[in-house]
Amino acid sequence: MSNHPFLNRTTMGTWVLSGLLCVCCTPLLAQSTYLDSCLTALQRHTQEDTVQLNLLTEIAFEYNYSEPGNGLHYADRAIALAKKLQQEQKLASAYSYKGVNYAAMGNDSAALHLYTMALAIHTKLQNHSGIASTLNNMAIVQVNRGRYAEALDYHTRAFAVLEQLGDIKRMAGALNNIGVVYLYLADYRRALDYYLRALAIQEQLGQNQAMANNLTNIGIIYKNIGDYSNAINYHQRALALYEKENFRQGMANALGNIGVTYDKAKEPVKALEYSEKALALNRQIGNQKHIAGDLTNLGILYKGMTQYSTSRHYLQQALELYTDTDDKNNMTSVLNHLAALYIDAPDSTLARWGMNNSLRYEQAQRYLQQALPLAQATGAVDRLSEVWKSFSDVYAARGNFRNALQAHRQHVFFRDSFYNVETEKQLTRRVMQFEFEKKEGASIAAIEQQRLINRLLLAGAILVLLAAAAIFVFYKRKRDAEARQREAELRAEAADIEMKVLRLQMNPHFIFNSLNSISDYMMKNDIRQADQFLARFAKLMRLILEHSEQSLAPLAGELQALELYLQLEAMRHQGRFTWEIVTNSVIDKNNMLVPPMLLQPLVENSIVHGMVSKNGDGHITVRIDADDDLLYCMVEDNGRGFADSNTASSGKRSSMGLAITRRRIEMINKMANHRASMEIIPAAPGVKVLLTLPLELRF
Repeated sequence: MSNHPFLNRTTMGTWVLSGLLCVCCTPLLAQSTYLDSCLTALQRHTQEDTVQLNLLTEIAFEYNYSEPGNGLHYADRAIALAKKLQQEQKLASAYSYKGVNYAAMGNDSAALHLYTMALAIHTKLQNHSGIASTLNNMAIVQVNRGRYAEALDYHTRAFAVLEQLGDIKRMAGALNNIGVVYLYLADYRRALDYYLRALAIQEQLGQNQAMANNLTNIGIIYKNIGDYSNAINYHQRALALYEKENFRQGMANALGNIGVTYDKAKEPVKALEYSEKALALNRQIGNQKHIAGDLTNLGILYKGMTQYSTSRHYLQQALELYTDTDDKNNMTSVLNHLAALYIDAPDSTLARWGMNNSLRYEQAQRYLQQALPLAQATGAVDRLSEVWKSFSDVYAARGNFRNALQAHRQHVFFRDSFYNVETEKQLTRRVMQFEFEKKEGASIAAIEQQRLINRLLLAGAILVLLAAAAIFVFYKRKRDAEARQREAELRAEAADIEMKVLRLQMNPHFIFNSLNSISDYMMKNDIRQADQFLARFAKLMRLILEHSEQSLAPLAGELQALELYLQLEAMRHQGRFTWEIVTNSVIDKNNMLVPPMLLQPLVENSIVHGMVSKNGDGHITVRIDADDDLLYCMVEDNGRGFADSNTASSGKRSSMGLAITRRRIEMINKMANHRASMEIIPAAPGVKVLLTLPLELRF
């Protein structure tokens, strides 16, 4: 779904947020009160002089918050009067203010043209403050167009100018804007770093609306990493500040962000309520880009509620608006959602759309072929990941498993480039560091005050010695603690990387064995049964692809994949064995989590080493049980046992799959100090393998 962030839009000394992710800054005066006073003053002052010109430009700017159409009218009056009075600097401001209103309406091309005219005048006059403001506004346009590299360049240049001027307040706005660009690029670490730097300044200056903007941006990051409770909390806090300041665009964006987050949290009723409020408010404001974002959100919501025709209606409206404004980033997202809509819609819905069921995947693929070059043009890795995931689904549904696997690898590559297991931990540490530094700052201030009193009571030499000793001890303890923390983090990271490598080894191993089974079966059986075999294998492959992305998967999904695998092997071995999967009645298979592909090698070992000599009396049993904190998985068979195994040289039945499984269990214990284990127990006849895992729950 689409978020609504604001960027700090500036002209001269005032900074305001606008954009597609919901973040904004507090103006120095409440817009409605200040605007009313300016309008009243303009009615009283009829003489065409610099006073009237100042009023016209101020009114033009203030209208961008609520009624940008009116803002254009007053900006045109300001431009005409500035030319008449030959006031070049005011003319540049009027051009910028007109651009601000066009940007608020989503007309980025017109805004960029006006900003370019303003920049030329500011450069000629060497007005550095105006140059910084205009560069910032031009960067916002590039963000809206999906040209993030150019946006970063403009924002960085603006920040450098403001730093030379020593303008702390606007430096905070520039930091926030740079964070928004990194948020669009899904570089959450850098985005949060810039937001927190901006927030520290804004709290120091008491800028409530600016703080609301950063709270919103941080809420978006938490939404993106799946921490929906924190995300909603940040957005609600931002909404309260926007309402307090009567900032309508901020209110609309906050409502939209809350709707997005509730949808991600699987609460569609609340999501629909907030999204419809956001759309209604944005339609009053007239911002086309935000209207398109709300239409997109509603389209996704209705799809999740299986109201496919309504979803298609909203998504097509959004695509038209994004196309008109040349918003490649959001065009990519909408095209991807339309492709998913055609994949998931039932046959009856497709018939109402005038489409044959057999053409659904072709239509979906056409949408994705339009989306891919747009995503490549923007360079947004999250969009590229989404598009390749959809390509993988379409190829798999059409039976093109080679292309499905290649597309899935592309999806994983782009996904892992911006999100990994450590992302959430690092973000949390960064926020905690910020909170600690605030408290530490307050403590230092109190200590300094006490030291001032002590200097009046104690001799200077004694005070210096005591302070030196305290600083040395504090520094040594802090350095030792940091060293221990770095060492622990490196160990955890190494263990996590090794676990990922083991999972990557497991999946090709299983796929290779399965493909060999298909080849062998097709050589021995007729085409009809081979087709049935392939259909089951395709379903199994889909489950494997889904689980390969996760470090933990629901037990229900793992048992479903295991059942499919046993069906395939039983078909290939033509009734040499039977099987059963038995779970304790208290087991909640949908809530319990297990490492993916951990049970399959145990079953494979029973089939390969235990069932080959059986003539219909082979049997494999998989038992699942649990107690307070452990999950027990038992795989037992009535095969040849140890004595008859063809691996007599080692005295044990073994396989590559079992070796990897042992190593994965070692890593589970190493990463979290768990009590996972695998025990092979001789039986008469056959073998039992007991797998003990820590009990992991989804909620």
